[in-house]
Amino acid sequence: MTSVRIALGGRAPAAYIAGSMSEHPPYVNGLESMKRILGMGVGAVYLGIAWVTYTKADAGWDAGHADLGFWWTVVTAFLTIAALSALIGTWIHTQGTRS
Repeated sequence: MTSVRIALGGRAPAAYIAGSMSEHPPYVNGLESMKRILGMGVGAVYLGIAWVTYTKADAGWDAGHADLGFWWTVVTAFLTIAALSALIGTWIHTQGTRS
């Protein structure tokens, strides 16, 4: 309990739960920004992997292997959807509340 009070600036946690404190605990803003950084990072990594699969699909089409080109294009589409979902979902779910 002492470590919780220290993290909350010496105040009892029940005060935050009851809503009598107008500000957030000190660690909340840092946690939200870390969630956004990690979520956007995952989206960027997925976009990078999608770019690699796109280049493989393009190489398959250029080499005359329609089957390889097609399936790498399918993989690229799924990875792009995952990347956009991660980026948009992170943006939406890490927005602060409006007062």
